[in-house]
Amino acid sequence: MPSDFEILKEIFERDVCQRATKPLKKGAQIAITLSDKSQVSLRKTDSGIKAEASPAEKPDMSFEIPTGALQHLQKVDSEDIGDIGVEILKLMASAEPKKKVRAKVHIGAFSLFTQGYLGILPLGGPAVMKFLGTKGLTNIGKIKEALSKLKG
Repeated sequence: MPSDFEILKEIFERDVCQRATKPLKKGAQIAITLSDKSQVSLRKTDSGIKAEASPAEKPDMSFEIPTGALQHLQKVDSEDIGDIGVEILKLMASAEPKKKVRAKVHIGAFSLFTQGYLGILPLGGPAVMKFLGTKGLTNIGKIKEALSKLKG
């Protein structure tokens, strides 16, 4: 059975995740805490986003991702960025502890823009915008406000 880190690595090596994270600036770092409490990271390099088995030194964001969420994303068989984006957002909104993804933002709104994070949203297209709309996030101002609540 693959480890949580191996599943994370497999997910982010997929072409759809590489395309989705293309707007990120080289050097962007995301801290990930897995179910076993291990600290791993995602880092944007010249060749794309890479899962690394070491903690992020200065993360822009951090996520707690339980095994159930990783297994769910592993099963999503789509090359559409919107489909993957909606599944991630559903996991973030989940009430089920074994699947709930928790997020914290460690940088300000301007840095979210300059590091390329806000450039990912439009890649999700209508599917992501429709899902965000069902959660009351109907414009960039409301999305920024929601992100500011994740500041930690």
